[in-house]
Amino acid sequence: MTPLPVRFAPRWFRPRSFLCGLGAGLAALSALGWRVSHLDYHPHFLRFCPEISPEGSYYPTVAEMGAIVRSKSRPDQVLVVVGGNSIFQGVGQPVAELWTRRLQELLGARYCVVNLAFRGAYASDGGAVVAEVLHRGFPRQIYVANAGSMTCMDPTGSDPYRFIFWEAYFKGLLLPFAPRTDYVHRRFYRPWTGLAPMVDVAGKAWLDRLLHFDDFWNYVTVDWFNTVPSIFHPDLPAVFAPRGRYADDEPDARGIPFEKRYQPAEFALEMQIVRGGTEPYYQRGPDGQWVLDTRTQDYFDYMDRAAMPEQLRERTLIVVSQNSPYYLDRLDAAERTREQAGYRDSVTSWRDAGYQAITYPADLSVDDYADRTHLTATGGRKLAASVAAEVRQMAGQLGYLESVPGRP
Repeated sequence: MTPLPVRFAPRWFRPRSFLCGLGAGLAALSALGWRVSHLDYHPHFLRFCPEISPEGSYYPTVAEMGAIVRSKSRPDQVLVVVGGNSIFQGVGQPVAELWTRRLQELLGARYCVVNLAFRGAYASDGGAVVAEVLHRGFPRQIYVANAGSMTCMDPTGSDPYRFIFWEAYFKGLLLPFAPRTDYVHRRFYRPWTGLAPMVDVAGKAWLDRLLHFDDFWNYVTVDWFNTVPSIFHPDLPAVFAPRGRYADDEPDARGIPFEKRYQPAEFALEMQIVRGGTEPYYQRGPDGQWVLDTRTQDYFDYMDRAAMPEQLRERTLIVVSQNSPYYLDRLDAAERTREQAGYRDSVTSWRDAGYQAITYPADLSVDDYADRTHLTATGGRKLAASVAAEVRQMAGQLGYLESVPGRP
């Protein structure tokens, strides 16, 4: 007897049909993903509120943020991309009082302001990446971000938001820049730590370059339904609600009682943080003046120069943010002098590296702060006025205010 052939699959399964269907499905996904990557599905966007940011388990793509910018800015406008951390995102300011809305009002129709700041982000995070990716389409461009005293950029951004840099880097969307590439290879391509993590990151970026699955799924998540729980909406049925349904409900810090904004129980810790901003980096000189450690200067200079190509640095404004006077006024005389030296030397360091840099306006008061670092709506208005003046000056120096074809 001839033995019957052994079947390893049901009769209805046809490998060729399966592979053809799989290929057709992937092709359809790629086409849909490419299509939505060019759509702005955040029509009322003012900033990344928690439901549409990594803290809410939502990860915006470079194309998604680029589509937001393209939908808002015209080619004849000066594009002002705002990055940085929660201070520039506008924590403590409701949408109606958001400082970047005031900045847009002050600058007028010749400019377009787009706020791409994230909570806890570096100046080199999302907004900086998107600004660089869009540099050809928007040559009249200024990038504005904040940084704390005695802080610098990391050329690849910070851990929570580094996925944005990797996407742009491995998709070839960034300008070629040898110092940054050298930094990436020295920090992340280390044989003794293994290459597996970088292979995973690069492989995902290359696969997404073909299939656009991140853009497709973000579109579904915002407009149709969500399947990833977040700390804000962990329970059913809210977990399935599209992220676009949730409003930006940032509270107005001016309505929070003073004793809650400056809680006595947190005073000692906050003072420790304030002192720690400059204490590790300064020593007394022979004349009794505070002197910045040379190793710190060299490190900051190297990191800031490696973070951006020179042609982008000259159109980047770094605002060195300050702590609330409520805490600064409680430092002793020597500590206050050191704190002021930190702000002054930070601005100098950024300028030496090729950036434009300023610090906060001198008229900010305790009432202009929501807490140690964040600004209320009144503080935001003062910040907007200061930044607007600097942006106008930069635009003139960069030749952005010359006549545009088709516009008087």
